[in-house]
Amino acid sequence: MATSDMINNVTLLVISILLSALPPIVFVGIRQAVKINRQEVVRDLAAVFTLPDSRNEGPIPSFEFVKYKYFFHRVGEDNDEEPRDHSLSSWLIGAVPLILLLFLLSYLAVMSIEPYVFDFVGKSLGASTNQKPSLDMEPTPMWVWSLCASLSGGYVFMIRSFYRAINNFDFSPMSLVGACNNLLVGIIGAQILTCVVLNPLANATMLHESVISAVLLFSFAIGYLPDSATRTILWRSDLGNFKRENRDIYKSSLTTPVEIIDGIDTETRDRLADYHIRSTQNLATANPLMLFVETPFGVYQIMDWVAQAQLCCSVGPEALVKLWRIGIRTLFDLERAALDDNCRDDQLLRKIGAILLPIQACPEQNIDYNANTKQSPEITSEIIANIVVRLDDPHVHRLRQIYIRIGNRIGSDSRRFPNTGRYSQGSNPASSDTSSAPA
Repeated sequence: MATSDMINNVTLLVISILLSALPPIVFVGIRQAVKINRQEVVRDLAAVFTLPDSRNEGPIPSFEFVKYKYFFHRVGEDNDEEPRDHSLSSWLIGAVPLILLLFLLSYLAVMSIEPYVFDFVGKSLGASTNQKPSLDMEPTPMWVWSLCASLSGGYVFMIRSFYRAINNFDFSPMSLVGACNNLLVGIIGAQILTCVVLNPLANATMLHESVISAVLLFSFAIGYLPDSATRTILWRSDLGNFKRENRDIYKSSLTTPVEIIDGIDTETRDRLADYHIRSTQNLATANPLMLFVETPFGVYQIMDWVAQAQLCCSVGPEALVKLWRIGIRTLFDLERAALDDNCRDDQLLRKIGAILLPIQACPEQNIDYNANTKQSPEITSEIIANIVVRLDDPHVHRLRQIYIRIGNRIGSDSRRFPNTGRYSQGSNPASSDTSSAPA
């Protein structure tokens, strides 16, 4: 009997140590492997964007941000010091509280459910156990069920958060500290709900099995989403000084899913969601080079997605579909149709104006953009001015610079923005950016 108890205690300790120590160790190791792999990708990008005969070209800020994120200094700089990354001591300081908390909670949870586990295993194997049958066991307190469920939810949330942090390369010692905080908030919140609400309800109604099911459900939910649970409690409370959210705003503010982008399906959207891209606005403002380094998609494909998303955010999903029908897929297609003499056509510009400036949006102007009459200079200027306003955005300038630099690398015959007649109206929003002008 003593030997069996000793084996059980050793088993509990081993399981608790594995549950507490493995996540920090494994994810720190994965982070280092991901860092080395992506540094090689950044070096390859540096070779692509560095032309041997173009020493006067300025740096690309988007690429510089990628380099600083993974090297902490410019690639190719003479630097005798090692790249500055998180030290071993900082990792230990961040991991120790999480490991201790996980060990304590795991030991309590595993010790509490151990009789049920051994009884279930023994029945499955058809062997007798030293544990009493589950029907003869003392009723397990509700706080134990709440602890196990909230710990399970918090553990799943922690692993999911670490995985996303690795994908975005923002996994740091603070991620370990944040996971420790989330576990504490979730478990304490679940215990308060159980002891204050559900346990008295079970004693009053004598419906222990139904209440235990509610304990498991709510405790897991609180452990998995501690921040949402806290906001809900504050929202439901009668705190007079608590600033509440205007829920009606959500009814009028709708996000456009990235599936509207040509080339993105539901599976791709799920992959992009791991990199915090859940709407077209997130995609339109994303750094294409950073996405190329951190995702499995090609750089040209990502650039096309970002350009489509920028057009969608500028004109809206309904106008986007209408612009597709006349060959306008990206914001740069819209730019060339209005400002490039090689692509400009009054009939095409009239159709674009009918989509961007519908009559119902401007009732004071009795203008029919679909009419087959000659367009006046005032109307043409209005359409061009509207397009120029949409182009004057830092995210558009960044993507244009990447397009131009890649065009220079491929060759003058493949440039996305040719010099000839590029901005005949003199309204280039980026004309002062000499670093982005093609040679």
